[in-house]
Amino acid sequence: MLAVRELCPVYRTVCDDIGRLFSELTELVRRIERDGIHRDYSDDELLEAAIRRQNKIGKY
Repeated sequence: MLAVRELCPVYRTVCDDIGRLFSELTELVRRIERDGIHRDYSDDELLEAAIRRQNKIGKY
């Protein structure tokens, strides 16, 4: 019996994309935890990058 990933290439692509985005998001969170977030600044680059990836994952 074939697995779902083999039956539906779109599903596989989506799973791969989500996995990649989640890995990137995890790394960004680790960097934020290490470096901290500049309070009262909404333009923190790491935070914005993390939010962008979170939003991309949410679209799936």
